[in-house]
Amino acid sequence: MRRKIAIVFVLLFSITAVFASKYHSIPIGDKGYRIVETAQLRGIIPVQSEVKPYSLSVMRELLNDIRNSELISKAERDVVDSVLREYDRLYGSEKVNSFRDFLNNGFLRFGDSETNLTVGGSFKTKNVVGFNFSDGKVIDTRNQVLFYLRGDLFDILSYDANLGLHVEKINTNAYLPMDFPIDMSGNYFEFPRNDIYNLNNNAGILWGFSANPEVDMSFINNKVGIRFASIKRNWGPSENNLGLSASASTMAGLEINVKPFDWFEYTVMHASLTKFALSTFKGVDWPSDIYARDEYNNNFSMHRIDLKFGGLRFGVFENVVWRKRFELAYLNPFAIYQIIQNEVSDFDNMMFGFDVSYTFKNLGKIYFSFALDEISSLSIKTFFVNARHIMAVQGGMEIPVSVGVFGKTGFQITYIPPFFGSHYIETNNPWGSSQYSTAYVNKGKTISYPLNPDSLELKISFAMDFGKNYTLDLTVKDQMRSAQFAVVNSGMDILTSMEYQNDADYSVKKFFKNIWNNILDVELDVSKRLEEFPLEISVGVQFIMENSRGFELEGRAVPASSDHHYKKINLGNIDMNYGPWNTPSISVLGKVGISLYF
Repeated sequence: MRRKIAIVFVLLFSITAVFASKYHSIPIGDKGYRIVETAQLRGIIPVQSEVKPYSLSVMRELLNDIRNSELISKAERDVVDSVLREYDRLYGSEKVNSFRDFLNNGFLRFGDSETNLTVGGSFKTKNVVGFNFSDGKVIDTRNQVLFYLRGDLFDILSYDANLGLHVEKINTNAYLPMDFPIDMSGNYFEFPRNDIYNLNNNAGILWGFSANPEVDMSFINNKVGIRFASIKRNWGPSENNLGLSASASTMAGLEINVKPFDWFEYTVMHASLTKFALSTFKGVDWPSDIYARDEYNNNFSMHRIDLKFGGLRFGVFENVVWRKRFELAYLNPFAIYQIIQNEVSDFDNMMFGFDVSYTFKNLGKIYFSFALDEISSLSIKTFFVNARHIMAVQGGMEIPVSVGVFGKTGFQITYIPPFFGSHYIETNNPWGSSQYSTAYVNKGKTISYPLNPDSLELKISFAMDFGKNYTLDLTVKDQMRSAQFAVVNSGMDILTSMEYQNDADYSVKKFFKNIWNNILDVELDVSKRLEEFPLEISVGVQFIMENSRGFELEGRAVPASSDHHYKKINLGNIDMNYGPWNTPSISVLGKVGISLYF
């Protein structure tokens, strides 16, 4: 028996060694993704997976295919070579063990190609300085020192253990309402050691820690991948998606990706959602809680099937936010979440969605996404306007352009309906005495697209390289918010849940009639990465203009039967008393960032 076990172990090890490579995930936002996406639009490489991040081995293979193509220019080949050299520096196996090497790279590397170990650190600073015509000067600074252990083990797995120390000075006027970045874990501390639970622009110097460990494995020439990591993910055809978005906070999840055929891919993930302990943010309730409460102690499960036929790609997904408990049913990779959440008495928040895209060689890509959070009937007459039909939609296009190197431009429209992702806050907790929420949030930020419910966004983007490691990004957004079902004067957010017992009393949706807030955002960023030394410098300008009109809620909200944050509902069936349009906020901002030993 021992001999048989040993033979099986040796065979498994041999198979792994033959097909394995380096599996570290390439972080969302890396330049390599834009190169790959632009190459797909131009027909240089086939259409690729919509499940990101990619592993290092996959990204290297794709970039090498692009590099060896006769369809790219010398300038484009130079950019690809630069990215590949950076991957070799960060994730390679060449020994780096002298003091001079340490000064040049920010790390030391030991061992060989099979059991290398990299010990190092990096420093990043992002600063926003400007002026808000209502609140005065704007100064926001984010600083991080990161220490890490990174390496590979016998061509079986790759690993990354890290610890970041953050020091920040916050100004909320430096960001759009849903773009506020949270890079730390847990909560903010104010020097010397005071917990910060109510964040506003009067807060002092804040500090905290972050840790995002990762273990990655891949087998059979990247046909099977396993990743256990606390990282950002992006599942879908656009930069931010309806089911799982790149803007969401990092979550510790176990992923399995299976791709037995070029045309079929299946991915499943189970993750632990965490909190960022704030009670209010800029005077508004924050969808999280402090350590002494457990309202947002949830898990997140998601699975997705992708089918590809030439330039056509179709994906369908389910995801569910469920209370942390001993529940095996969701862990089955072949489970259907809709059935399970009914079997466990409908305590959880389940979403279904699909996306479809078509890439026209050398012309561009069009895509459409749909996500369904709630539905009550299939009546065609009221299907799109019924308040309980909580359906988000997104559509857009991406086009390669000849301007610059690997240039592309895009247009996108995203609609997030009322009550999307909110579900409800329940006092009858079957697992404890405290109330609980299954809203689509992690660390207080939405898991889905970064918009408040009952909002519409139009976005135009442009990105390119222009030689010598210069990169340019331009983004223009126009965000509109409606107040038809709002219960506070700051409009609807993910804490505004529907009173399902009274769903028949809600009025039909009238989005454009009730727009009360509009934000125009224009951002231009340029970055320069040095070739001979690991230093990146970025500069940018941003213009934010907010227009709004006040509205009266008194007498238009009735008490809710359940006890949640706002304790009132608005059925949306009475015309709001809107005031005149005004411009309460205009910000002109300059941005400077430095990444050393990144």
